[in-house]
Amino acid sequence: MTGTSEEDQFNFTPTAQGVGSFQVTTTGAVVETSPQFTYTGVATAGITLSGHGGYDVLGLTATAGNDTIDAEQPDSTHLNFTLNAFTQAFVLATLGTVRGVNIYGLPEMI
Repeated sequence: MTGTSEEDQFNFTPTAQGVGSFQVTTTGAVVETSPQFTYTGVATAGITLSGHGGYDVLGLTATAGNDTIDAEQPDSTHLNFTLNAFTQAFVLATLGTVRGVNIYGLPEMI
């Protein structure tokens, strides 16, 4: 997934490995908020993000229940987000363009 040259927020709500939904917001001149999309069958290699400039953030949303959450960055271009019994991998394709990660444990950010 490639962002704009402005600030982008990639918001993912994974529900199983390779399955979930996402929505993107931007400060750019294009559509400010994308519709919510669902995805399935994403390979274990991960979801690839390229911010393409600006200060871009990856948002990860847990469930409304009691969750076990772990976020691990094994190197500068990978992030593994474990939510309860599964892990969703992310590949940060362009070094330095995705500069932050927000983890939301419903109903608030943690």
